[in-house]
Amino acid sequence: MAQPARPTRPAAPTWTGLLDADQVEAHLAGAVDLEPAYRGVPGPSVRRIAAELTDLGLLPGEVVLVGMPNGTPLLRFFFGVLLAGGVPALLGPGMPTVRIRQLAETLGARALVVPAGAAAYRDAPRRSIGPGDAILLTGEASRHAPGEVIILTSGTSGVSSGCLHRLSSLLRNAGRHA
Repeated sequence: MAQPARPTRPAAPTWTGLLDADQVEAHLAGAVDLEPAYRGVPGPSVRRIAAELTDLGLLPGEVVLVGMPNGTPLLRFFFGVLLAGGVPALLGPGMPTVRIRQLAETLGARALVVPAGAAAYRDAPRRSIGPGDAILLTGEASRHAPGEVIILTSGTSGVSSGCLHRLSSLLRNAGRHA
């Protein structure tokens, strides 16, 4: 008897069709940043962030750890990574460098974005992009589909891990709860 075909994951829509940089900029232009350090400070456009990350050598589907404080710069970097075809993974800006290194290795991260002048990877070459510094990591990079996002787990079990989601799924879920 023939075995039934295994269900396959439906094809994800192309990442370029999910993200309109002009719409992202329009939404961010109306945001009031509650983070005092960033209030009234214009950030780089998501297009500029994407261009800078691409210029650093980020390839589509590579993971970028984003460790910016909550606020519009965090959102700009999140969407800039997606626009560059990268896979963002948000982490706390105060995360110790040892934990960042563990996550970078576990997730196969290609780059890290931290607040300008942050202590993480202090000796590594950096590229300043507005309020953030982009650091190219040297470990083995993992590749996923552009348009995916990694949501980190709490790490309370002592294991550095995350869950891979499609941006389209996260947007659909957000729309259902708006």
